[in-house]
Amino acid sequence: MKPSLSITTYTPFRDLHEGDFLLACPSKLEMYPIWMGRVHTDVVKDVNDEHYRMVHVQWWVPFKKEACNDAKLYRGCWEGKWKCNLSNPMQWVDIDSITFSFPTRKNTTMNNIITISDVHVS
Repeated sequence: MKPSLSITTYTPFRDLHEGDFLLACPSKLEMYPIWMGRVHTDVVKDVNDEHYRMVHVQWWVPFKKEACNDAKLYRGCWEGKWKCNLSNPMQWVDIDSITFSFPTRKNTTMNNIITISDVHVS
């Protein structure tokens, strides 16, 4: 049976695309206020696919030279710089776990260091 299209299932299909950045809410808010990743596939729309309603994500991490643990690394991450976490493999993420997404500049690569814009922070 094909799932019905409601506003909650339709919007992510339309608004989340390859190359977009996403913000997801982690389970430990006291240490990690947000996870950020970059989408490497459009949302899988085939109901018979094992990754239905998922996107393939490469995670990014805050960039601080003097941070010696995760608590220091993520402190002030909303205003800080982020880099691609090339040491971790990409991961399939269910679109229901995504809090927010935003498009990126066309020339952003995995070697860039970026910031979350004030508009997206608010």
